[in-house]
Amino acid sequence: MTAALGDADRASTLQENRLGDVMTREVSTAVPQDPIENAAQEMYELKIGSLPVVAEEDQEKLLGIVTSSDVMRALVILVGLPEPGCRIEVRAPNRAGILAEVAGKIEDLGVDIFSALSDPDRRSGNRTMVFQLVTTDPSSVMEGLKMAGYEISWVS
Repeated sequence: MTAALGDADRASTLQENRLGDVMTREVSTAVPQDPIENAAQEMYELKIGSLPVVAEEDQEKLLGIVTSSDVMRALVILVGLPEPGCRIEVRAPNRAGILAEVAGKIEDLGVDIFSALSDPDRRSGNRTMVFQLVTTDPSSVMEGLKMAGYEISWVS
C-alpha cells in the first residue's frame, strides 16, 4: 500500500514498506571465475547495475558484488587507455582476416599494438578497428596504412 504525496499517512505507510516486499527474488549471479565480458553482457541484457558474486561450490555464499562501475573500470584497463601512446581508427571492408591483416601491417611498420577493438558494421559492409599503439607519433603508421588502401584517422 502506498500513500499519495501530501497524504498525512504517508510517513507511516513508508515505514510499513519493507525490502522483502520490493526486492527482486530471482537474482542473476556470477562466480569469481566468470570472464568480465560475460558479467557485462548479462548486466546489459538484464538492464541491471550489479551482479552478486557467489562461491562456485556454494551458490548461497555471497563473496561480493560486481557493479557497472567495476565493469567500466575493467574495460578502460583492457583497452589500454591508462597506458601512454595513441589510438588510431582504421576502416576497411569487413572480411575474414582483416583484423590480423591490419595488425600485421602495423607490426611491419615497427610499432607495437597495446590493444585492439573491432566493430563490424553489417549495413555498410565495413569494419572499424581501433588500435591503441605504443607510440606518441602514429604518422608513419597512418601513412603506411593509407598507402595500403585503408581509411585512417587519429583518435585524440
